[in-house]
Amino acid sequence: MLAGDGRDVSTDFLDAFERHRSDADLLFGNERWPNADQLYGFAAECGLKAVMQALGMRLRNDGGPKTRSYRVHIDRLWSEFHAFAAGRGAEPYAAMLPVENPFSDWHTDQRYYKSEAITETSAVKHREALERVHRVVSRARMDGRL
Repeated sequence: MLAGDGRDVSTDFLDAFERHRSDADLLFGNERWPNADQLYGFAAECGLKAVMQALGMRLRNDGGPKTRSYRVHIDRLWSEFHAFAAGRGAEPYAAMLPVENPFSDWHTDQRYYKSEAITETSAVKHREALERVHRVVSRARMDGRL
């Protein structure tokens, strides 16, 4: 899809995964816990959606997931990913992620919170969870799916 000025504004989950992950790490390295934490959540969401797309997730014309239950953020997408992978020959990818969602305490509304509400502990936890998603993305790349 092109913007009025000719820029490609198509949805690209893999590119967004890489961009959000990189920016989150820069913020983390500068002890900017709240925004690093938000971007870790967005990066994880984009990483899983990139893998889901590679495994056959259908998309709308705007690039978003066609299935409503996949049009959610990481606090809900984690379990959706597990369900999606089942029966698609994608169990090895799901097996790389714990069933219990480490992002269950992450919400987009936290972008409005006071800075001290999002702690280093939270950012570390979500950074570690994102690294698991990164391993899934890397495995999908090695398998030639991405």
